[in-house]
Amino acid sequence: MENRALGFCTSDLFAFRKVSLDFAEFDLCILDFAPNDGALLAGKRLDTDRIEQALTSAISEISRAGCLPVLMILPIVNLMPEGRGIRRLCTKIAERHGIPFFDGFAFLNRLLAVEADAPQPGLFKDRMHYTLPVAKFIGECLADALRQLWAGPIAFDAPLTTARGNDHSFLPAEVLFPDHPIVHSRTAMVETKLVHLTGDTTLRLKVPAGSEITSLVANFPRCRGVLSITGEGTTRLGISSSTFTDDPAAKMTLGIYPLPATVRSIDGEIELALTAAGPAEHSVGAPASPLDSASLMIAGLVGRGPRGLVPMRRMLPDAVELGAFIPDERLVAARARLAPPTAFVTTGKLGYD
Repeated sequence: MENRALGFCTSDLFAFRKVSLDFAEFDLCILDFAPNDGALLAGKRLDTDRIEQALTSAISEISRAGCLPVLMILPIVNLMPEGRGIRRLCTKIAERHGIPFFDGFAFLNRLLAVEADAPQPGLFKDRMHYTLPVAKFIGECLADALRQLWAGPIAFDAPLTTARGNDHSFLPAEVLFPDHPIVHSRTAMVETKLVHLTGDTTLRLKVPAGSEITSLVANFPRCRGVLSITGEGTTRLGISSSTFTDDPAAKMTLGIYPLPATVRSIDGEIELALTAAGPAEHSVGAPASPLDSASLMIAGLVGRGPRGLVPMRRMLPDAVELGAFIPDERLVAARARLAPPTAFVTTGKLGYD
């Protein structure tokens, strides 16, 4: 079992992680991006096409290696009880490609057994995370559902078909910035190479021909200012973190944040500009100030290739909703032992709420 999850990331995390994984070595791969994708989708900072294409690319990569993709649709407070756009989108993707999925919104609503507009007591410790008892219970139910799914036929060697999509790839900083010093950094969850840009900077970067840049991968507590990416158009992202530090020994918080708009390269090149302040369509955290020097600790960018056909292996005839394996009696028994309603507060830390 491998845990390659990482907080503060959208579904473009898959492009970053897949480089170091051989999916032929695994039976299944759980894709759990709905909380952050859903929050950004609801906040109009991410569109359905980007999410759909990132997930389609992941399903293609996993399934063609003979590994079963499993799609998680886990709720957050702001999207309860019906899930808004992310639940509809992920369900549609699962049904289109015939993959198992866990509808966490339906599961929690069954667990609560409340009216649709009632508050959700006792589930969340903050806007993005469950209390430990609830998280443990979800994990136990999911494990049992997967065991029951596993007892049935799964066509791991199903013939390859195709689906409309595009390959996503991670463009690492050491390739984008070949003349800059490399900083190695790691935590218990992730290891990467970074390039530290400071002050107002403009650079031309070589990227794969025909690629379209979708996201920034960075150590966000070391970022400050406005990042502009220009190709066929320009998009600007405020990258100032409310937890900014200039301490080189500070713990890395690596994240993947979508650009306000994707940017298609011109003849395999884009322009990157870093400024202390200026206009930006979206901001990651704190407002950029012209009184502060600009800083970007970048691990790389995520790009996607031209739209076309990608290989896909359909291992089940139809999508399977894993929550259907969990009987109501088990939910009724659990309801009585979950924590009572509790108030919670949010802070100014990096996040998607």
